[in-house]
Amino acid sequence: MIQSFEDIDEAVAEYLERRRFANTLECFRSEIRHRTLLRDRLGKSDETLEGSEGGRRRRSGCGDEGRDRGHQTTSTGSVALFKAFDDGDLSAFLSAWAAFIPNILRRGTPSSLARELRVAEFLACVHCAVLPFRATALAKAAGPREASVACAKSMSSFRRYLDRAQDVPRVPDLSGYYALPHVPDPSVHPSFEALFEDTWSVSKGK
Repeated sequence: MIQSFEDIDEAVAEYLERRRFANTLECFRSEIRHRTLLRDRLGKSDETLEGSEGGRRRRSGCGDEGRDRGHQTTSTGSVALFKAFDDGDLSAFLSAWAAFIPNILRRGTPSSLARELRVAEFLACVHCAVLPFRATALAKAAGPREASVACAKSMSSFRRYLDRAQDVPRVPDLSGYYALPHVPDPSVHPSFEALFEDTWSVSKGK
């Protein structure tokens, strides 16, 4: 569990760096610096952030030791997040994402950061949906039947995700993906065949 706002900042920055969202990471770090300068200029901590954090520390008896445990837990959370992504496990990814990225950032007041995080979540789910179709995953499958079951399961999970993701920005780069689970064999469809190359997820992370 994330124990402080510093842990949250660190976790978000680590995720953005791992996914190569360079512009978003630069903007995020700039906002962090601006907030820190503002607090220093006022000569006091922001009550919303620091007050709640201090209260939790006092109630739990946590000092520096608690902070250290928080950093360790944050690191564990990032490992779970990236493992789910690499495995193409959409359900596990969404659970780890929800625990790793606070709801206030993912669904809070509209901002460039919130929008980028929601787009990143969406694209990560697309990656999970198509991973079983890729040549590397098919080669690891026990057989054609098992591969077919894995592909069908991933598309079913992605369809359920889309049913809940109505607030994802309908930007041109994303709207086409809503048809993905409704195509009989998207791996050979001209509109989607690029998704099934191993290089697609890397290019989207740049």
